[in-house]
Amino acid sequence: MSIPVSVRLSKEIRNRLDFEAAQKGITVSRLLTEIINRHFQGSDNVAERVNRILEESLQVEGLLTVMMFWQQEVFATLLGRTDESPLTRERLAEAVEKKSRAATALQSMLDEAAKRTMEGGNAWGKVPGEKDSPGES
Repeated sequence: MSIPVSVRLSKEIRNRLDFEAAQKGITVSRLLTEIINRHFQGSDNVAERVNRILEESLQVEGLLTVMMFWQQEVFATLLGRTDESPLTRERLAEAVEKKSRAATALQSMLDEAAKRTMEGGNAWGKVPGEKDSPGES
């Protein structure tokens, strides 16, 4: 159920509303209702977009963290090759294992992002526990 509302407008605004309503084949009252509804529904859409951006940012942060660890292992390997002390089998095995774990984690995240994208969803999904629910502090 709708409630009637009266407003005072300038003649110029009223003429513009009359013209636009005639172009759409609707009444001025209907046009104003659509404009006002769109305005207030748009506020909700902005909040949803902000939340979606936050969630995607958290996912990008997670991906960048994995990439940072990968890069650290690459640098450690390069530094290990220039280290004056000999590269022992244990140090080599440890470096290979760390690099392998980082590569596996990175590939897993990229595979999951690709799968979500192909399904038409948010590429990054959600990060459990990283974002407070509404009302939590």
